Amino acid sequence: MMLQIRMIGLGLWAVWVVSASCSLAAEVPERGSPSVILISLDGTRPQDVNPETMPFLVRRSASGAAAEGLQSVFPSNTFPAHVSLVTGVTPERHGLVNNGFRDPDPEFGRFWKGVPDIPRWIQVEPIWSLLESAGLPTASFYWVGSEGAWPESGYGPGAWKKFDPKTSEATKVDQILEWMSRPKSERPRLITAWFQGGDHAGHQDGPGAESVRRSLRRQDREIERLIEGLREQGRWDETTLLIVSDHGMASAQRTVDVKALLETPREGEGRKIAAEVYGIGGFASVVLRDPYAPSSEEPPASQVAQRLRRAGLEAYPRSEAPRSWGVAHPRFGDVVVRAPIGTAIVRQGLNIKGFHGYLPSHPEMDGIFYAFGRGVEPGRRLSGVQNVDVAPTILELLSQPIPSGMEGRALNLGVDPAAGD
Repeated sequence: MMLQIRMIGLGLWAVWVVSASCSLAAEVPERGSPSVILISLDGTRPQDVNPETMPFLVRRSASGAAAEGLQSVFPSNTFPAHVSLVTGVTPERHGLVNNGFRDPDPEFGRFWKGVPDIPRWIQVEPIWSLLESAGLPTASFYWVGSEGAWPESGYGPGAWKKFDPKTSEATKVDQILEWMSRPKSERPRLITAWFQGGDHAGHQDGPGAESVRRSLRRQDREIERLIEGLREQGRWDETTLLIVSDHGMASAQRTVDVKALLETPREGEGRKIAAEVYGIGGFASVVLRDPYAPSSEEPPASQVAQRLRRAGLEAYPRSEAPRSWGVAHPRFGDVVVRAPIGTAIVRQGLNIKGFHGYLPSHPEMDGIFYAFGRGVEPGRRLSGVQNVDVAPTILELLSQPIPSGMEGRALNLGVDPAAGD
């Protein structure tokens, strides 16, 4: 009888051990392949990351890699810069040349921020397509060109969200954490997410305004919550978090309404020239409604360029622009126009205090670059970082080949990302 009782006891103990082991196993997160999370804080300048405005990011920078600035592309505007971040090439190559433009091909026509099916406008394969075609899942919470598949490959982010400017950063962080909590086979290897950054407030109230600081403080808290959430999930050691911005912001002491100059010329400046003008701040394209002129006149593109030069702007017929401008793509229009820092191209009725679009060599146009987590040496400081370096860096972190056509380089973040895998 005693032997029987002992056997029953041993059996119950064995069942308890197996049950406890299964319970513990359920609590330990399933180890997975490494992931990269790329967050863009739109229009955020290096000087915006300070102890008052973004205290967590400042503290955290000691445990990661940071650049003194991230040089944008030209024009330094939201749509072209965000597409460069995920293609590794400049706007002249990928074709999304500004926030608004006209393609001379009638199949495309006019591009604006609300145009449907943005992926079809992109002429270089984005990183979501590269990864998905290699069998690596991706996801995107608002990023230019992420709403659907890239037509040439049929691949895009496996999960994406339709843009809504009212969505809070808290909602975005909640979704990123949910994506990262999924089983290994479903978990994204790359997540891209657009945050408001300082862009909207900077346009309205000027660079570094109190409204900019308030906005960035809220987003700083969400970045902290994201990292804490990844730690709680047990995902932090297999995650690299990249925090960047697309461009900086500058104030202007002088404005020039290009369209008004063309359509209402000053005395002695010749006839009215009908045109579409795309762009504000530091760059604009002019598309002539009638690019031809009577034989007795100079070509309209030359007339436009001369008139705008007299207004203190740099302007060329696109076909005559210096190669260094990077405006060979026909989507840049008939005439290309640049404004110096301190002067802003505007349109009628526009009343804002912050501008971008200027040459990326101007420090005011610098964005930010921070890297944390897997593959990153704590305290590492980087220089010479460019927008087009981000895509090849992501591919290297994920041990994927870098296409030869990418113009950027994979950044050395200090630790071989495959060393701990």
